Amino acid sequence: MIKMVVEGKVQLATLGPVPYLLSKQQNPKIKLLLTELQWDEEKKHLIDTYRGYILILKKRKDIKTLWDLKGKIFAFVNHHSTSGYKYPNALMKQKGIDPNKFFSKIYFPGSHPRVTDALVAGSVDAGATWGYNWSQAVRKHGDLFKSIFRTPPIPYQAIVAHPSLPDHISHKIQKILPTIDPSLLKGLHNAGFVIRPDSFYDGMRLLLEEKK
Repeated sequence: MIKMVVEGKVQLATLGPVPYLLSKQQNPKIKLLLTELQWDEEKKHLIDTYRGYILILKKRKDIKTLWDLKGKIFAFVNHHSTSGYKYPNALMKQKGIDPNKFFSKIYFPGSHPRVTDALVAGSVDAGATWGYNWSQAVRKHGDLFKSIFRTPPIPYQAIVAHPSLPDHISHKIQKILPTIDPSLLKGLHNAGFVIRPDSFYDGMRLLLEEKK
């Protein structure tokens, strides 16, 4: 998706924070139109950030902290996932943990649901994911999971446009989507849209700079 957006094969796309910044690095003319919103845990307020988690199964009494995962099998989502790899990987390194040496084996199953599926199947001891997938995994498997680590707030998905998308269309998208009735979004992972400046993603940008 990053490659398609950068090259203009896709003119309008939803990208996670890190993929958005990577596409912006490769093509500075990529335009941020909107940021997605989600309901908070109490379903009372729409929020523009989320958190990543490292989950284990509740029945694992031998694991209480991140450090208890030494020598265990771990699952990241994929190398481009913000909450499923980029952020937890960087935060582990800040704590002096090199995942490639700390864990006995690392898997990249490719999607957030596959991480929690692997946990339930016993294929991995712990995995990185985000709050939405945690809630979906509870619906699918039951309340089997607990968190032993969470990230600082992460901006939600970015709606971005390639510069080839006409400005009048971009402006219409920015004008209409923030006013959409949340009931029309029922069943989708997002619950609304808001205009945020590019600087809203600076925390993620600093994270990428640290990793260079």
